[in-house]
Amino acid sequence: MIDFILKELIIIAHFFHVTRDVLLLFIPVIVIILVGTAKFDIIPNKIQSIFELIYEFLETQIRGLYHSAEDYKYWMPFILTLFFYVLIHNLAGLIPRGHSLTANIYVTGSLACMVILISIFMGIKNKGVISFFVDLTPSGVAWPMRVIMFPLELVSLVSKAFSLGIRLYANMFAGHLTIMILLSLTETIKSIFFVPFDIIVLTVMMLFELMVAFIQAYVFAYLSAIYVTDNMYKGH
Repeated sequence: MIDFILKELIIIAHFFHVTRDVLLLFIPVIVIILVGTAKFDIIPNKIQSIFELIYEFLETQIRGLYHSAEDYKYWMPFILTLFFYVLIHNLAGLIPRGHSLTANIYVTGSLACMVILISIFMGIKNKGVISFFVDLTPSGVAWPMRVIMFPLELVSLVSKAFSLGIRLYANMFAGHLTIMILLSLTETIKSIFFVPFDIIVLTVMMLFELMVAFIQAYVFAYLSAIYVTDNMYKGH
């Protein structure tokens, strides 16, 4: 099944002259679809247990952001998809000769803009256009002050996309750059005494980057849930 999908993607990529990065964008989508449509056992195996632990952790963190169980059940698949999509790209950079697209500002920026646009759409859908923009300014403040504060709040709304995208990009890019520098030191400092030290440092860095990959995926998903709920509910 997977081999067939990969062959089809290669044919499509060759026909449309698709670049490697564009092709890599869809690999997490395929993985998420395969995992999402898989049949899980009542008695979980090790891999299933890991997925269940991740789900339960995200559930306990995100459930309280939504005002009703219906809203939570509606949005949880979206948040889970964001988490695993970002996580897979983060982990791809730790594979030898791998390439992490979350170390690309265009990818993280696009994801962040998508989240903010969805949050704005949901805010307008739930509150109406006028109420949504009025609620950007704090309630209980005199109208002249609200008029003055409105452009600042509008800039704050737009800047959420920048902060969300840049945070993920900067953390992943810095980590991968550090690993590349450490790897290059082995070739630069051609000494047999330096190799053990470089291996130890690289091992520690790889473990640290593994932790960062999970943390950054969680932070991106959690902040996305916050931004959506902030605009969905009045006075939230």
